[in-house]
Amino acid sequence: MAGIGFELKKLFRRESLTAKFSAVLYSVFSTIGHLLVVVIALLGVRVLLLQSSMPLEDQRLYSAIILYSFVFPLIFTSGLCIIISRYLADVLWQDKTEDILSSVYGALVLYCSAASLPAFLLLWRAQLDWLLSLVAYLLYMMVGVIFILMVYVSALKDYAQITRSFLYGMAVTIAGTLITLYSNPHQTGMTTSLIASFAVGMSVVALGILYGVKKYYPVSSGKYFDFLLYMGKYPSLFWFNTFYTLGLYVQNFVFWSYFKTRNNISVFWFSDDFDMATALGVLTILPAIVLFVVRMETSFYDYFREYLRSINTLTGEEIEKAKNLMIRKLWQEFFFVAELQILISLVSVVFGVAVLPILGFSTTVQEVFPNMVAGFLFTYFMFLACTLMQYFENYMDCLHIMGLFLVLNTIFNILSVNLGPEFYGLGILFSSSVALIAGLLYLHKTLNAVDYIIFCSRVPEEETKGTRLKNLIQRLNDLEDGVRDHENLSQSIR
Repeated sequence: MAGIGFELKKLFRRESLTAKFSAVLYSVFSTIGHLLVVVIALLGVRVLLLQSSMPLEDQRLYSAIILYSFVFPLIFTSGLCIIISRYLADVLWQDKTEDILSSVYGALVLYCSAASLPAFLLLWRAQLDWLLSLVAYLLYMMVGVIFILMVYVSALKDYAQITRSFLYGMAVTIAGTLITLYSNPHQTGMTTSLIASFAVGMSVVALGILYGVKKYYPVSSGKYFDFLLYMGKYPSLFWFNTFYTLGLYVQNFVFWSYFKTRNNISVFWFSDDFDMATALGVLTILPAIVLFVVRMETSFYDYFREYLRSINTLTGEEIEKAKNLMIRKLWQEFFFVAELQILISLVSVVFGVAVLPILGFSTTVQEVFPNMVAGFLFTYFMFLACTLMQYFENYMDCLHIMGLFLVLNTIFNILSVNLGPEFYGLGILFSSSVALIAGLLYLHKTLNAVDYIIFCSRVPEEETKGTRLKNLIQRLNDLEDGVRDHENLSQSIR
């Protein structure tokens, strides 16, 4: 995440216990804090629903809308978010902070425009009550908006403000759920009220984050869509993250499509048991995400920076020494994160085997859970290998690895779903294992050729390259400026 390493290093360099604790909180929140808050809220609502007399069909419709409102915005925004992150890193490095707020507006306009069409088509086919369709659409849009705004969290540094936004939003959700469940004895319109509670809660979160961005970066340069230049400059980076997110959920789509594992209500397809096992598997890799940010974005970056600096000031022998120190540190931190996460995953499997039956999870969830834990473990290690290659801007090899993962995960899950329940979950395990091996081999190749990749492999861009894209972006910027000028004129007339 852009800028997070700088803040973490400042916090960790302080000797006080308070600073260390603040650094841990900052790293947790900047990476998975928003996810933890939302998951806790979802689990709380789930517990309340299980204790209520809400009809099962309404509960399933509620769960399906929530599922679709998170999965598809995540897929739609994944490529855009990594492009914005790359753009934001350069903006912060060049101290062009006036471009940050403009890019927020541009990214939100782009997402809301592009993501509305599939939402309208799905809700039109669903033939739901108009009010339920409205609040479901609001929830879907707000989740995507939050995913985009979270890219800017690392630039704010005021993570307490962002934390409050999530806490307030989830408090609204829980309060709305309680009011709905305990003040509606006839159980009428409960699904609409529950979705509305979540939609309003997520709107509070989005507005809170947007307020934080505007407060910290109040000046707008008017370059609303300049981040799209990075789409033309780094197309492989866009597709890398899109393929990664698709690869995570393609197994769910396969199970949704197979008649023996599919559940459906209205036009919503899902697979109760497999979706639950997937969610539990994802939760087990959250520690690795935090560990990576703390270890790699702080200590490794210093070695990486020293290697780059050595080119201008040191001898060939000293440059080689700096490179070897950097590579050694990279592998040390990678294996430290890997060893600790393997231990956490093993404990999670043992804990899950003991606790899942007590909590009433189905036999399928219990049997698939260990496979999902191992599969997501290997998947994240593969992602780490690709992230490390991106330090050296080796984006094309990262794209090849993610393309391999997406294709293999699709094929293996089609095979596993047809072979029977005893093979469920093995698709991502096998595909991530192969992709991880490929990722480590590519990482090794990248490190062996790091001098060439960084200093010799870049071809100077031609002056005319990307002219059409630049002209389009300029027209979009001018159009947005025109809209804002019209709004300001209207307000002044009033």
